[in-house]
Amino acid sequence: MSDTQRRLLCLAVVLIAGVAFLAAAPLAVLFLCAACLALVLFGPYTSARPLAGALLVNGRTNSLMSTSRAPDAPNVFIDGARWKSLWPGDQRDYIVANQPEQSRVERLVGADHLTTLAIRSGKMLLTDPPISGSQNE
Repeated sequence: MSDTQRRLLCLAVVLIAGVAFLAAAPLAVLFLCAACLALVLFGPYTSARPLAGALLVNGRTNSLMSTSRAPDAPNVFIDGARWKSLWPGDQRDYIVANQPEQSRVERLVGADHLTTLAIRSGKMLLTDPPISGSQNE
């Protein structure tokens, strides 16, 4: 292969690579725009920001145990007695509990102070004031 042929081959490879890049660039931009839009639209549903003020009743179990006792950890873990004093409060509160724990939860705050919103996969979503259309009505 002569020197001229090598140069032409090199030029052809560079041109093909450039064309491939130019063809892929709009798709990359489209993907990045779609990803940005998805983060904006679904961020409120996937982030923990709404839970920033949440209290966890008896939450020091499993993987939460190690970080819950850190010196700078927020005091979000409460026991049943504190939860009982807070539950029928001025604002709507929610609790997620395992369905087998239903009788214990009802004993703590009273069945009349619990409204079941949903039961899925062995978990219950409960709230304090009744909501129209809930399972308790």
